[in-house]
Amino acid sequence: MAINVSLVMRRRLTTLVWLAGLALAVTAIARRPVDQIPALAWAEPMVVTAPEDGRLLEFSVALHQSVVAGDVLAQLDPGPLNARGAVLEAELESLHQKESSAVQGRSRRFELDRESAASELAKLAAAVDEGVARAQALRERLAVDQKLVAEGVAPSERAADVRRDLAVVEARLAADRDRYRLARLSADRSGVRAKTVEGPNQWSVVMARRRLAELESRLERLVLTSTSSGQVTEIYSTTGGWLKEGSPVMRISPMDAHEVRAWLGSSSVPSIAVGTPAEIRRASGERLAGVITSVGVERLQLPEELWQRPGAPEWGYLARIELTEGGLAPGEPVQVGLRPST
Repeated sequence: MAINVSLVMRRRLTTLVWLAGLALAVTAIARRPVDQIPALAWAEPMVVTAPEDGRLLEFSVALHQSVVAGDVLAQLDPGPLNARGAVLEAELESLHQKESSAVQGRSRRFELDRESAASELAKLAAAVDEGVARAQALRERLAVDQKLVAEGVAPSERAADVRRDLAVVEARLAADRDRYRLARLSADRSGVRAKTVEGPNQWSVVMARRRLAELESRLERLVLTSTSSGQVTEIYSTTGGWLKEGSPVMRISPMDAHEVRAWLGSSSVPSIAVGTPAEIRRASGERLAGVITSVGVERLQLPEELWQRPGAPEWGYLARIELTEGGLAPGEPVQVGLRPST
């Protein structure tokens, strides 16, 4: 049984189908990259330079050889620095000998001082003991004379003479005791000074050691090593050639690129922010995902290989895009499509 659809119903169905198709088309366009921007796969090469003036002794790698970080690339002649190092080592040894001689001389001097002080103390101690003995003898003699005077056997002048002699001996004994005490104090202080006295200037030795350490560091830098992986793409010097400090020796180029540099038009820059998803399309049709990491504010000239017409420079704002998958050949031209955030 045939279903009769009115003209109005047909029109309504047609309109609904048309609107649904339009919505699908708009969604597909919104999800598609907004533009195809010329770009290049980017990997910064490393140029190895001479750390100082010197003669290139040898190469350890050849052109187009693959290297990894830490590989030895070349070496400069260490002869002049080795000769300078021998001189510095001799200077350091001389300073050590001077220091040792100064310490020994200082030790001998203080040893003589200690021996002299000990001899003086011994003499003073003997003088004090002698004075004590003489004073004791005179006191005993005075007691006898005073007894004889009291008995009338001896004259009084005899006892008076003994008293004068005893006074002189006691005065001399007191002076000897003071001298002994001062000598003992001086000997004790000289021992303290011997322990705390400053030695020779240590900074001369420190400076010599630092000069030698700096020279050893320069010797290590004469062995040129790679700081990244890649391929030797150019050699600028020859074995035996004289190099000035900073002269290029060779170039190491990465074999893979994980960054793309694109040049945006003026109309695209305001709507592009860091974190914007990007789609990278290779000439083979392969598509890779990436994300915007930075956008420049200065309008720059595009690399010549991206110009649409030879001799007609083009300009744009540089944007850096980091690949989130896969890798590219350094310098490979690609197309970049930027996807709006949803």
